[in-house]
Order: sequence, then structure tokens, then C-alpha cells
Amino acid sequence: MGFGSGNGNGVAPPADGAAEATSASPLDVALLAKLVEEHPNEVQESLAALDAEAPIQLDAVRALAGAYGMSVPALLLEVLAAPESRERFLAGMRKRGIAAGVDVPPALSRSNSDPAKLSDFVARATTFRCRILVNTAVQGSGCIVSPNLVLTAWHVIAGAGPDPARSRIDVLFSDGTTNRVRLPVPFSSICGDGELKGILPTCDAEVADKNDVALLLLDRPAGAYLGVAQLPDTRPDFAADDAVFIAHYAEGKDQGFGSGSLNPLQNLTARWGHNVGTRGGSSGGGCFTNSFTLAGLHQGKAGRKGRMVPVGLFLDALRPLVARDLVPDTVWSTDGTAEGQYIIGRPEFFQAFAAAARKEGRVRGLRIKRSDAAADLTGIPFSYAMLEQLVTPRTDMRVARVAFDELVNDVPAEIVRRAAAAGVAIEPVAAGPGIDAGHSAPEAVGADRGRRAAADLNARAGELGFKLWIFFEHPSVVFGDQHRSALEGFIDQALRLPNLRLVVAGFEAVPLPGQEFRSPAEAEGAGPPGMLVEYLAGFRLHDVEAFLDQAATALGYRLPLAARQEYARDAVFGVEDVNGVYEPWQAGEVAQRLRPLLRRMGAEASASLS
Repeated sequence: MGFGSGNGNGVAPPADGAAEATSASPLDVALLAKLVEEHPNEVQESLAALDAEAPIQLDAVRALAGAYGMSVPALLLEVLAAPESRERFLAGMRKRGIAAGVDVPPALSRSNSDPAKLSDFVARATTFRCRILVNTAVQGSGCIVSPNLVLTAWHVIAGAGPDPARSRIDVLFSDGTTNRVRLPVPFSSICGDGELKGILPTCDAEVADKNDVALLLLDRPAGAYLGVAQLPDTRPDFAADDAVFIAHYAEGKDQGFGSGSLNPLQNLTARWGHNVGTRGGSSGGGCFTNSFTLAGLHQGKAGRKGRMVPVGLFLDALRPLVARDLVPDTVWSTDGTAEGQYIIGRPEFFQAFAAAARKEGRVRGLRIKRSDAAADLTGIPFSYAMLEQLVTPRTDMRVARVAFDELVNDVPAEIVRRAAAAGVAIEPVAAGPGIDAGHSAPEAVGADRGRRAAADLNARAGELGFKLWIFFEHPSVVFGDQHRSALEGFIDQALRLPNLRLVVAGFEAVPLPGQEFRSPAEAEGAGPPGMLVEYLAGFRLHDVEAFLDQAATALGYRLPLAARQEYARDAVFGVEDVNGVYEPWQAGEVAQRLRPLLRRMGAEASASLS
């Protein structure tokens, strides 16, 4: 290969723009204390994701710490004793935008970037960058762009050869796990003939439709728990001296991010120069400008000058593949593996998410209603786990969970507090002129502050460049009139705003504002916005069969129809039903019966790739 820093041999970085290590500190009591105090919701979610069968509860850790006479952070450190548990916990925090144990390098801080966006980017990039292994040797870098897809340079994997049966490509992720790549790759574009010999193209025509890019399909959806790099909405424009950051693994090692500036190359727009320090193993690393969306891929080096392939050259081909993976028709497991929590019979949930995730449209979220509200509450927190699985890999979305598990005196303030924990912080919401306590009815005050909270959160989310999903969990306490009116005011306003999306789980006895759609088709055309309605009314045998079909496909296991039907019948054998319908909470029992089977499928599918 003639790419200088991209062929694994390594060259010394130039003095200008040398790579700067991203400071990372180990997980210790001080860091855990800071995380628990400032980000308890994210800590809980990251802990729960470690073990789907026995999720760790932060409240339980608090209770045990008191009984043992220990501090909560000290006991958490013992709970997270295994190195892999600590790495997965930190990765879970970082993918939620919390720079846990990672400091922003000074060179990046001097890039005139928005500090909040820069900190969020560094936290996420620390986890979504990865190394590409060809026949077990590190050949370059890459970045996760969707739950199942990784982007890298074509020349990084070119040595694998065209025959999948005789080649092996793996991705080594930031948490130390490795994932096999399925071949052939779903999309690729070779590099220029001269570039393979280290010769810089003299004009765009020499590399027309030769963009040196490859999209890799993973064996398991690592992006679901490590996060993804965000693609730009449109082809980005560049100018000389634009700041550029490269998320790479120089020499195949974690030596931090590279930072520097872009510069144009003579007679070329299909390649851009940069002065970032790179080494062997950097090729395929994601390049980012101050927009923090993907600007291109680092290709290599000719002499002292680095070279970037702009993302605009292949964005149109890449976007539909990534979009289909980011908004799937359905999800079978909360983490995309046989170890996650299984999702059986919830197609309406995914239809609603897909409809509400669009930039335009009348669907602004989902309202979940239980057919028997008194019998079971498990479907509500589980619904949040499903929503988090869909939102977290996306850098254009955030999710806040508002749970009324104890008496809340100020509903708008609670919504604002939970939104701040999700990265959307605004000033406290006051009542409008003439509408305040003592001059207006409590219901009017609550409704006005609810609307103001929605408007302020929408504005701030727009400034940060993403949509904020707010998940309202059914209250375990009785709502008063002022609390209810504040919630109604917030929802009424939020449904009309472009940067807010809602999931209202429960609240069956509360009449809420907005249209209710029974299907996406009902929401087509002009009219007022509203939410799709999902009724938790149970599941049928065919839902279990559909689940097995999707799980087997995701695991790469061929499951014949007859076997799928037999396994589904075995899974529900002895489970009580009413006219072929099983209660929603019985899905947990069915899932536990299926787990050994899916573990075996996954193991056999992985063995067949080896």
C-alpha cells in the first residue's frame, strides 16, 4: 500500500498538528461519586444494561451501602469489580453524552467549538471509534455509524481479498470487545490506481467514483451500546484552515484524537489536505469539523501532508443504508444480543417511533395504554428500555425519563430537571406576566408553566441540534389538579414543536391534548398533530414466531419454518391464554424459555464465521 500512515507500518507525525492524547482516568470512588451525584439517571441506565436478567438497581445499591456502613460509590466500585464491567459501564455513560473518565484535550478546546457540544462529542467519539482487523492484524481505524454498520477506508480492508470464505475482517471496539464482519460488505468504493502507489491524484477525474470507502456489516449491533458518529444532513462545504478532528487509533493504539486544520489541494476537491498528526493504523478514521458531524475519512499521507476523502462523495449512497438501520421496522432485543431483554409482540411501538422520527409529519410520539391498568406495570418501564435502545445510538436525539414515583410538587420543574440530566439544560421556568400564584387559579399557573417549559426545551434542543424525546411514566402517586394541568399544558405545547417528541405510558384515566391515531395511515395528510396509540393487550403465538424469525436473522442463524413453529409452540406450552392471547407480562416467562435457544443459535452462527 502506498498510503503512508494508513498501511500499518507507521511514520513519524509532523510537528504541526501532532496527535494529542485524550486524558482518561480509571474508574474510582471519586469519579463514581461525581457521576452518581450529577447523573443518577444515566448511572442507573448504564448499570441496568450490564445484565438484562438481573439488572443492577441504584436504589438497591444505596440501601445495601447503608446496611454495610459504606458509601454508595465505594460499594458501586466493588459491584463493578470486573474490568469488563467497568469498561461497559463507562461506555454506557459516554454513549449517553457523559464524558465519564475522559477529559477534552486542550488542542480540541482551542478550536473555537461550543464547549458543551465539544464535551459531548469527545465522550461519544471515545466509544464509537474502532480498529479494523484483517486476518487478526490491525490495519486501520473506523467509526460506528449505526447499530450494525461501521465505516472505514476501502484500502484498509483490501488485503482481505474478495472471497469471504478465505478472508476474515473483525472490528475491535473501544470497550475491548471484538465483532466479526459479515462479507461481502454492503457498500464500497475503491481508491484511485495511483493512490495505491502513494501518488496524489492530479485532478478529480483520476478518482471519479473512486472514493476509498467501505461500509462493514457487523455480526452483532455494537452501535446499540457504543453509540454512533452522526452523518451530516447535506454535503458539507469546507474552507482553508477549518478545524478538523480525527477519531483514530494511531499505530493501532489508543493515543487520543488528532486535531489540526484542513487545507485545499491543488486542482482537487475529491481530496482535502490536513496537518493532523497521524501514523500507521490511522487510515479510515473519522474526520470531524466544528459541526461534529462526519466530514470525511482519513485516507493516508503523502509526505508530511495528510489527506481526507470528503463524506459528500459517498453520502447519498451511505445515507439510506444507515437510515434503515437507525430506524428499524422492529427490534427483537434491547441490546441486539441474546443477552438483552427480549421484545415480543410490540410492532405498533416501532411504527410510532419511525413515524415520529421523521422531520415532518403529524405523529409526534406514542401513547401507551394498558388493557388492564390494574394488573401489571412491567410493560411501562420496559417500554422505556425499548425507546432508549432506539434513541441512544442516534446523535440527533436524546431521551429524558420523567417518572412520578413520589410526590412531585412542581411538575414543570421536574420535567426541566430530567431534561437537564439528558443534556438539555434550561433556566427555571417562571409563570408568565399576570399568571402567577395569588393572581390566577393554580390550574392556570400550572398549564402556563408547562407550556413555557416545553417552548424553552424545544428552543434549547434546536440550538444543540437534536430532538428531545420525553418519556412520561405512569405515576405511582395521585395527581392534583395543578399537576395534571401542568402536564396537559406541556403536552399540548410539545405536540406543536419541531424538536420535542413524546411517549406517554399509562395515564389511561387522564384525558390528554392532541389527536390519537390508531395507525400511521390515519396521520397522513393535513391536520393537527398527535400521538399513535399502542394498546398493551397481550401477544399471540404468531408474535413469538415472528420474534424467533427476526432473532435468528439478526444472529445470522438459518432457522427453517418448521423449526421456528415448533420452538414457538414449546415456548408457550402451559402458559395460560384467553382465546389464543397471552397477557403482556407473560412475555417475560416466554423470553426466559427462549434464551438458551438463542444463545445456542448465536454461538453456532459465530462458530460458522470462524
